[in-house]
Amino acid sequence: MLVSLADRTYLITGGGSGIGKGVAAAVVAAGGNVILAGRNGDRLAAAAKEINLSAGEGSGEVGYEPANVTDEDEAAQLVDAAT
Repeated sequence: MLVSLADRTYLITGGGSGIGKGVAAAVVAAGGNVILAGRNGDRLAAAAKEINLSAGEGSGEVGYEPANVTDEDEAAQLVDAAT
């Protein structure tokens, strides 16, 4: 069974580096759109720029939203930004 990631938006926490960044790049390459979330806005911005620059034709787009997901208000704002 094949699952398409295209034309959907995915919220990825810890997306500024490591596994989160790698997952985000893979989702974008598959045509999905991504919102990166994490506490370090500068790191998120750099990761989003890198992923967007390396994305090929037919790829999704990356945005980012700095947030601490352990804070209930920030987590709610993050979900609002992604939807």
